[in-house]
Amino acid sequence: MSDISGYSSEVKTASFRGLSGSVLKMIAMAAMLTDHISVVFFGPDMTVLRLIGRMAFPIFAYLIGEGVRYSKDIKKYALRLFIFALISEIPYDMAFSGSFFSFEKQNVYFTLLAGLISVVILRKLKEHKLGFLGIFTTALVAVVPLVIASDYGFMGVVIITLFYVFGGSAGFIRAGGFLLCCAASCFAIVLISPDMIGLDMIPFSIPIPGIVSSQIYSILAVIPLMLYNGEKGFKMNRYFFYAFYPVHILILGIIGMFIL
Repeated sequence: MSDISGYSSEVKTASFRGLSGSVLKMIAMAAMLTDHISVVFFGPDMTVLRLIGRMAFPIFAYLIGEGVRYSKDIKKYALRLFIFALISEIPYDMAFSGSFFSFEKQNVYFTLLAGLISVVILRKLKEHKLGFLGIFTTALVAVVPLVIASDYGFMGVVIITLFYVFGGSAGFIRAGGFLLCCAASCFAIVLISPDMIGLDMIPFSIPIPGIVSSQIYSILAVIPLMLYNGEKGFKMNRYFFYAFYPVHILILGIIGMFIL
């Protein structure tokens, strides 16, 4: 179609192809950063920033399953998670305990590693037509983060494993599974942080009745997850993604311990 000037009046628009894995990582990192900034500067109450941060763990949990599905070397993948779990522990204690060493809680990398192990075991079981045993192996592996009190604990491993299971589905099953996983993230926080119930609200906080209703915002993660197109996306340095966690909480820990 042409206008009177002779030039085509058709406007070509680029079709939306969904979100790549790289974009999902960036969304998860941004959500995590806003959450941690809120904790360090405003305390553990549920501010707007913390509500945004609820999206982070479900996305990271899903990416662990995708990592197992496409990784060329699972052992190296697990080793990287373990190394960065160790590297992150002191920064984690500094940021969230106000000390250099604390054994009360451990960082989320330990939970992600346990989730990875659970998914690998499940995959091996399915190869031998023993997938039904995955319920028991997942529960067994999930005891480890429960005992060491790493972030998201027992339920974190369950969520990662469920994301892997539903990630291979399509349509309504996939959507329903993702909703289930994100909803489970709500109760993961309730189980490991009952002391957070009834916290006094501070300036800029949203008056939400109880921790359960605030954690329901984890379900927002379903939106970017359902838009995932299965593509790797733009090239991102592997170690930038891993190092982002310890580096940003180290900076926040220094601010929290020595400046605020």
